[in-house]
Amino acid sequence: LHVPLVDLRAQAAVVRDRLQALPAGGSMTFAELTRDAHRRVEVVARFLAVLVFFRQGVLQFRQGGAVVARPPLRIA
Repeated sequence: LHVPLVDLRAQAAVVRDRLQALPAGGSMTFAELTRDAHRRVEVVARFLAVLVFFRQGVLQFRQGGAVVARPPLRIA
């Protein structure tokens, strides 16, 4: 009865594919990861995928500088 607003598996595949395409030691910002997301729900789905991959140990977060300065969060 309920049609999902976004395909979570498809969004997770987008995240996975982009991370696998990075060169060894490479990273990208979350903004880069979501640049082509057209709806807020797609951004949320990709964020959830990032959290799941982090929990599985597939990726790491890096943030350079103080949180107050709001440097971009890099995903590697």
